[in-house]
Amino acid sequence: MYPGILADTEEGDRLIEELVRMQLRGTPVSDPFLQFHVVAAVIRPLLKSALAHNETISMFLPKATAKWRSVTPQ
Repeated sequence: MYPGILADTEEGDRLIEELVRMQLRGTPVSDPFLQFHVVAAVIRPLLKSALAHNETISMFLPKATAKWRSVTPQ
C-alpha cells in the first residue's frame, strides 16, 4: 500500500508530514508526487471506513472519486 495511506504510526503521520514538507519546499501544484499525496490524504478516511466495513473496490471507488471531485477546482 501507499506509505501512510492507512494513517499515522507511532513516529507520526508520514503522509501528511511529507505533504507539508513538499509544500514548504515550494513544490508546484502540478508536481505528480504532490498530487498523489493530496489524493491519498483526501481519500484516506474513506479507505479506512471501506476496509472496516469490508467494502469492495467497486463500492469504494465511486465514493473516492466523488470526494476527490468535491475538493478539486473545476
